[in-house]
Amino acid sequence: MCSDTLFSENLSSLVFYVSATGLLPDEVKAKAQSADVLAGKCMALAFSKDGTFFEVGDTILSVHAKTEYFSRDK
Repeated sequence: MCSDTLFSENLSSLVFYVSATGLLPDEVKAKAQSADVLAGKCMALAFSKDGTFFEVGDTILSVHAKTEYFSRDK
């Protein structure tokens, strides 16, 4: 399966949900893990220390908070 198909069929709706809410949907049964815990399991990978990570099937999903400022008319 090519990466575009994988993303569009399996990940794009999940990424949209997480970026809008900061949470995984209730249907996804995955516990949040720190970079240190995940690095112990996946020694060949490097993880940033400032994220939350989830193992969803055989995929690792990382969530990083980012502050965005906005304004609206009164």
